[in-house]
Amino acid sequence: MKAVTKHILTVARDWYNLKKRTCFGGLQIEWSLPLCATYLQDIIDKPGNYIAVEVDNGKVIAACGVTLINLLTPPHPLVVTEWMWTGTGKPAARVWQECRQWGKAQGAVLAHCAVGKPSTNKKKFTETYQWRVL
Repeated sequence: MKAVTKHILTVARDWYNLKKRTCFGGLQIEWSLPLCATYLQDIIDKPGNYIAVEVDNGKVIAACGVTLINLLTPPHPLVVTEWMWTGTGKPAARVWQECRQWGKAQGAVLAHCAVGKPSTNKKKFTETYQWRVL
């Protein structure tokens, strides 16, 4: 389901904790729970963005945020690009699928997501990128 304002604090908390574990924890940048929540609130209804949530018993258990972009390289296809993905298992798969379907309905021909991996080195992080044809 499409995220609404009441989901933002839970989604922001989960997103913040994920990024702290996977990539931003060792970086000396501004990264805070209020910053996450503010960003989500700012874009929740902006065109070209979509946030999907999976809710179980009134609690958000997975979320995915995407934005439509045109690739920089020719032929500049429209891509639905994931920038936030929380949760595990089937709920996480469902929100990513919902975002891909939304992107396809908007005219995207490709989908792009990143999977972060925890690192023991605080100055390095790894993300694996995956592309899908819609």
